[in-house]
This record gives sequence, C-alpha cells and structure tokens, in this order.
Amino acid sequence: MSDLPEPLTPADCDLRDFGFMPLDCARLLDSSLFARSTGDEFKAAVALWCKAWGQVPAGSLPDDNRDLAHLSGAGARWNKVKAMALHGWVKCSDGRLYHPVVAEKAMEGWAKKLLQRARGRKGNEVRWGSRRDAEGMSESVAQGSPEDRQGIAKGSQGESLKDRKGQGQGQGQGDERNPLTPTADAVGEQVSISSTFKPPIRGSRAAGTSPRQVASAEAANRPPPPEPDSPLWPVFRARGMTPFDFGKWVAPLVRADGIDGRVVLVAPSAFHADRVRAEYGPTLALALGGPVDVRAVMAEAG
Repeated sequence: MSDLPEPLTPADCDLRDFGFMPLDCARLLDSSLFARSTGDEFKAAVALWCKAWGQVPAGSLPDDNRDLAHLSGAGARWNKVKAMALHGWVKCSDGRLYHPVVAEKAMEGWAKKLLQRARGRKGNEVRWGSRRDAEGMSESVAQGSPEDRQGIAKGSQGESLKDRKGQGQGQGQGDERNPLTPTADAVGEQVSISSTFKPPIRGSRAAGTSPRQVASAEAANRPPPPEPDSPLWPVFRARGMTPFDFGKWVAPLVRADGIDGRVVLVAPSAFHADRVRAEYGPTLALALGGPVDVRAVMAEAG
C-alpha cells in the first residue's frame, strides 16, 4: 500500500446531497473510452462514474468485483466489460479506486459545499450576535440606577398630565398637581422629587445635538475592526490592501488541492474569480509560494 498514490479526494468528501454531477461532454466524446468501448462497456463505465459521485469519499469505488458488478449494472457480464469499464481508474493507498476526472469534479463540488457551510456559520454568528447585543441592551436598561428610572417615569407621567390640561376647566380637573409622592431610600429618609424635572432627550436639537451628530461621534469612538485572521493577510496588508477588501475578495476563497499538485482556489462566482485573477493573482502566488489557479464554483474543466 505504501507505493500507492494518496486518495484523490478527502476521506470526509460527501456529496450525497448533491444530486447533480457535472459532465464535460466535449472531454468525454474526445476520450479513448468513447472511441474504443462497446455499448455495454460504455454503459458500465458511465454507471460507475455516477455511482462514484454518491460514494464516500466522492469520486471513489470499492475495489471488489461483486460490488463493482452491482454498481455498474453489468451483473454476470462484469468480467466481459471490466477492463474497459474501469478505464482510467487508479487504486490508492486507502484501498479504493479513484477516477481522476470524477475526483476533479468532486473536489469542485466539495469546495462549494464547504463555502456554503462557511457562509452559514457566518450568518449564524451575525444573527445570534445581534440578538445577544439586543439582550445586553435590555439588561443594561433593567439594571439602570433608581434615579434614571424615576426620571423616566416622571417625564412620562408629566407629559400625560400636560395632555389632559384644560379639560373641564372651572371644575378643578385642569389643575396641575404633583402626581408623585416622596419615596424612602434604604435608610428610611424621605427623598423629594421635583415635578418639573424631565430627563434630557438624547440627540435632541434642544440639547444642541442632532441624531446624525450623535451617530458620528459614536462611530468615531468605536475601536477599529480586528484584522483578518488569515495567514494570507500579512502579505496583502504589506501590499496596501484594506481589511474590508480582503474580507470581500480573498476571504471567501476556498482552497482545494488539484490533482497535479497545483493550488486551486474556488471563488463563489465567475465574476469573483475573474476579479481575483486580474487584481490579486500575483499577490496570491506570493502568499502561497507558487502558481495559483482561481476557479469559479462548479466551473467545468477545459
């Protein structure tokens, strides 16, 4: 086993929930399999490709004649079609058979699946983080000082009395009275509350500020965002890239090792891949120490 090549897809590469397997028609019709195989041989070969897509690891098959006879649909005719049906398959160090082209397509599908997982985790972090912020804000209000809560209650009740002023004048209903009674503190002393006190309105024009000015001041006081946690970031930072651009163009790339040893980075779209190749290709090659192939998700190999 030690002389056999390493498996062409990771051991946990599971694409059973990916019902679509890409097929490069031009590549298939130009292959020696299509030129040399009989109808039964070609049928068995294509059946094995499709079955390998749903195996774990994806792109592999068990090295067992009974299993292969069943998976290919050849049954008792397996020995007659075996040689051509297994055209291109190689045995690897884990004891399973791998087809390089099927494995290449499986790696592209696996990169897409990992990208979807990463986006899901990021969305959950944002969603639950926002909820924690809201809960923290509610808790801070609930834990406010007694003076703050009294001031808020006073202001609200004072506004209510002002609305009712003038109703039934001449009968005493319009007289303003102090609606609050003195309250005792922890040692039993009486604490008077002024009926004319109103809490200042945050961000009001009367206070000499506007909501926009308050928001700008808060934004200026916020700490700078943390730098990206990526081994590629120092190289891009030295080239003058901002954390925002790094998070937008470089962070979404998912790495997958090509079968020829090249570093393959999978982008979420063709536009994204083209932009990265045009603007950041040399920097990626410098950061990764060699040539880099940037592809779009599920792009067909040429």
